[in-house]
Amino acid sequence: MRISCPPQPSDHSVCRTRGVRSVPAMVAPDIICACHTASYTVMRLLRVPFLRLLVAFHRMRHPGQLLSLEEWKAQGSKPKSILVFSNTALGDTLLSTPALCALRQCYPDAHITLFLHKNLMPLFRDHPCADELIPFHGGFRRFFRTLEALRQAQPDVALLLHSNAPQDIPMALLSGAHVILKTATRSPFRHLLSAHFPRQEKHEVERRMDLVRALGCSVDTPALQLPQRFRRKPGPGLTIGIQSGAADHYKVWPEERFAETILRLSERYPDARFILTGSPEERAACDRIRMASIPERVENLCGKTSLEQLVEVVAGLDLLITNDTGTLHVAAALDVPTLALFSPTSCLEFGAWGPSRLHHVIQKPPPDDLKLPKKQRSNAGMQQISVDEVVSEARTLLHNTSGKSDKLPF
Repeated sequence: MRISCPPQPSDHSVCRTRGVRSVPAMVAPDIICACHTASYTVMRLLRVPFLRLLVAFHRMRHPGQLLSLEEWKAQGSKPKSILVFSNTALGDTLLSTPALCALRQCYPDAHITLFLHKNLMPLFRDHPCADELIPFHGGFRRFFRTLEALRQAQPDVALLLHSNAPQDIPMALLSGAHVILKTATRSPFRHLLSAHFPRQEKHEVERRMDLVRALGCSVDTPALQLPQRFRRKPGPGLTIGIQSGAADHYKVWPEERFAETILRLSERYPDARFILTGSPEERAACDRIRMASIPERVENLCGKTSLEQLVEVVAGLDLLITNDTGTLHVAAALDVPTLALFSPTSCLEFGAWGPSRLHHVIQKPPPDDLKLPKKQRSNAGMQQISVDEVVSEARTLLHNTSGKSDKLPF
């Protein structure tokens, strides 16, 4: 059934479906909501059958395209073009940069194409380990245009480091790649992979490095890497960053405890200033934290920075106190000391990638509701972390890592 909904209701808005000529404006918002819900449900139901049709047609036309990893290695040739999928959020993409740079180190003459989320394009536009960037627009937006761009890269190998299922493996196939590798997955298209990797309890960076090493690369794991224009630039005074939000509400430490932490640290370090970072959706919470602490020494930048500006802000910090979120990995890539707060997720898998002297973690056991759907979970696990613990670890980090430590009271 074809459903067409106007983007916004107005005095003359209607929602048209087959058999319904028009709907009065007074009920249009409810109908519009139903239309969007129906469209989303239909898309969810049809996306796998749609992809199966594309895959079947493509394999019929190109029966000998896919090779197993062993078959490809037996040919003894090096890849001339490598397509790297890492098209999710900021933190996940940064965790892919060690594998990306290992590929550059192992195959210096190969053309490396990075397929990443469109919002990250400005940040990665001059990354030294990628020759070309292709934007991912989310879901099935611009699906066929994106496929054409992937095909033009003419990849020999596609590495799916962190990507959106179920379309990721079919898109890699349709790009023309002969070898497709991905970390452990339950995708309905996993039979198309050239090799299978069981899930192991190790850091996410090492999981992605396993794919690189499977190609025959024997390299040490590089550090996280941002473009060279970003460098750590601490200022003359003491600046502490606070990332109080996260993508998932159950990973968030209570905002009143962030406020108390700022108060306690400000007493210990009278000249310190604090910067709150986050998304526009987190701005109200950051305002409450600021007003509950010491407003004159706290700057709320939530929702006020682009990604590039956020990186510049983090580069000027002496310490970042953060939940499990992308800003943690920005700091790690810049060698900015971090204190990360974990409970629902494991720091052994998703913690800051870098030397332990720079990156401390407070890890608590996961809560009992972790198996529930995300929207039904609580931040009970994060509430196990006390202000005393955070203040103590923050003081230790500042004393051990700050070049201004001789001026800081311990």
